[in-house]
Amino acid sequence: MLTKSGQKEIAKEIVDANYGLKKLSEQMPDENSKNKIVSIMGKLLVYGSMVALDIIPTSYNNGGLFGQLVGSFGGKEIASDLISVFSKNSEKYELYKDKMVKLEDSKYFKTISPEKREELKKLSYFKDLYVSKEPLGIDVDTITHQNFGNGILNTPMEAIMNGLEQTGQIKKDGTRLAGNTIELTIKYNPTRGFFSDLFEAAQDKFSIGTSDMAKQVGSFISDVTKAAEEKRKKDNKIFAANFAAHSQLNALALNAIKWGKEHGLFSHLREFVSTTKEEKNKSPYTISSFGSPIDAEKMQETLSAVGLGLAGTFSNKGDFVAEGLGGNKDVNKKADVVDRINVLNIPKLFMDGSPHSSYVCQDYEKGGARCGVNFQY
Repeated sequence: MLTKSGQKEIAKEIVDANYGLKKLSEQMPDENSKNKIVSIMGKLLVYGSMVALDIIPTSYNNGGLFGQLVGSFGGKEIASDLISVFSKNSEKYELYKDKMVKLEDSKYFKTISPEKREELKKLSYFKDLYVSKEPLGIDVDTITHQNFGNGILNTPMEAIMNGLEQTGQIKKDGTRLAGNTIELTIKYNPTRGFFSDLFEAAQDKFSIGTSDMAKQVGSFISDVTKAAEEKRKKDNKIFAANFAAHSQLNALALNAIKWGKEHGLFSHLREFVSTTKEEKNKSPYTISSFGSPIDAEKMQETLSAVGLGLAGTFSNKGDFVAEGLGGNKDVNKKADVVDRINVLNIPKLFMDGSPHSSYVCQDYEKGGARCGVNFQY
């Protein structure tokens, strides 16, 4: 441990173990399998892992706690993903169709229950949705106006559907806005199990170091806005970009922006840096905060300092993450003392119909939420 070669060897062993545990997770019984016996075994593993603080690999925890600790304290977050979602009538689909696959035939579709899969198949637009087989990368051709990052305990498929909902590309009843194309880029924040995700959320909330996932989010926002600036110069018109952030992703984004500022990732946005309160919304590059555990004023100040704007902070009534942890309420309002200490709202976070799990962009469009593929900023 005291020699450079020894330290390199230890680092290599940690990386190898991280990849090995992720691979092991992929081989575990699938809780969402159509085979009932396999599904039961998978669910028992999930409950067992939860009791054991996510030490046990399960089908969707990407190696569990070990991988989380590696990504949180100096190592790489290897389970994150960059997912492009296009409808068949999108120009981007035509451009990249050889690199796309129908969403219902993709590896992501299997990460929700068979019952939920059947429900989605009934939606008229669903058969026209395609996702990237592998990350397309970020450049002037691949960037989308709408981008999304998920909070904790989301499988890739859940992140995709939440992203479509929170960017206003599907309606509350799950149907598509008539005639609209769908174009969405998702920076997937992987789940590693209940305890591991709560650990990551606490690290982000209280800014305990900068996790690799936060660095990846910072680089993602930087890459998208750089490509948008390049496209603006090329086409001589603004290409607005919105980043819808749900729950913990807001804390990740806050740390990401701070880290990015220190490392010069947003120097290309100097002209949008705000110097007065009145100028704070002029940037065409915005974050829309849904169910955020971060105070709105703190978020706005951090974004303004690098040339990004805050479209708004949107909080469902009774969402303890937004009201209790973030001090936010409704549209850009501060939660009062009663909302902040109302612990009766905590159990609701884990119930069906949780006020924290479902945010619909159109519910907050009048308050500034950026909805649809061609929103007005």
